[in-house]
Amino acid sequence: MQQKQSVQGGHATRRAWTRGAVAVAALTLAAGAQAVDFPTAGTYTYTVPAGVTSITVRVVGGGGGGGGYDVARGFPGAGGVGGAAANVSAVIAVTPLSTVSVVVGAGGGRGTSDADGNTPAGGMGGTGGFAGGTGGTGGLAGTSGASGSGGGGGGSSAVSVAGNVVQAGGGGGGGGGSWGHPGAAGAAGAVAAISATCASAGAGVNGASIGGGDGGGGGGGGAPLGTAGTAGRDNTTAAGGGTAAGGGDGGQSCYTGADVSVVTSATAGTPGVGSGGAGGQNTSNPTVAALAGSAGFVSVVPTAAPAAVPTLGEWSLLLLGAAAAALGMRGMRRRPSAGG
Repeated sequence: MQQKQSVQGGHATRRAWTRGAVAVAALTLAAGAQAVDFPTAGTYTYTVPAGVTSITVRVVGGGGGGGGYDVARGFPGAGGVGGAAANVSAVIAVTPLSTVSVVVGAGGGRGTSDADGNTPAGGMGGTGGFAGGTGGTGGLAGTSGASGSGGGGGGSSAVSVAGNVVQAGGGGGGGGGSWGHPGAAGAAGAVAAISATCASAGAGVNGASIGGGDGGGGGGGGAPLGTAGTAGRDNTTAAGGGTAAGGGDGGQSCYTGADVSVVTSATAGTPGVGSGGAGGQNTSNPTVAALAGSAGFVSVVPTAAPAAVPTLGEWSLLLLGAAAAALGMRGMRRRPSAGG
């Protein structure tokens, strides 16, 4: 009977040791889980590590480009600053070893002006999950000079896996400066909302061009689906009919999928990450060209599956087994030899 009880105790001890080893292994995985950052515009894949059942993602779209300035000195005519992108965080339930698609949006291009060495042209929309709209072209040189062109909208950034999508909108492009009227700022990427069409939303809209006459080009809309900025009109007084070029609207951030939860969103606030580009300045000497928007950013943090922690009873068996083994070894050392 004593031998049978000893065997049963040994089995329980081994089970406790096994549960303890599993817990330690899981804790080691959780402690070693590292964030994987994607700071450069482009398309990437991420493989979920073994034992990981959810990922926490941070998704930031591309910033809008700044609008170009009006070349006429002595009158307000600066370009509008590009809008900052949206910053969306969420938790996505995943299957170990599954593949996650990551797209980091590019910032919108800057609007140009005659005086900065470039033919007036709207900034290109940033690439991404969806591209931002191109800025509108400013008016050609006339008696008062050329007006600035609108900045391009920022591209969207996105994370998708097994039909679950989290997408952060890009910032709108800044409006181009008109004679007597600074361009309006681009709008920031919108707060995330649930949308069944998140994966197929569409690009930002191109900014309006002035056509005949002279005036600043509108900023391009941020992706996805950011509306276009309106074109401006030259004039030094509002009564004379002059208008400022409008900035592009920010992209419409969204998410979809049954496995997406804990979604929060805000405007990108880290300098150089989804930031809007500065508008061109015509009141300084020398003049200052507009700047492109900053690229977006994606971060993925894996979370280990909950570990099976040994119960109090199993820890007790573990300790009792260790004590019994120690007593047994002590008894063997004291037992006299057969020939003694």
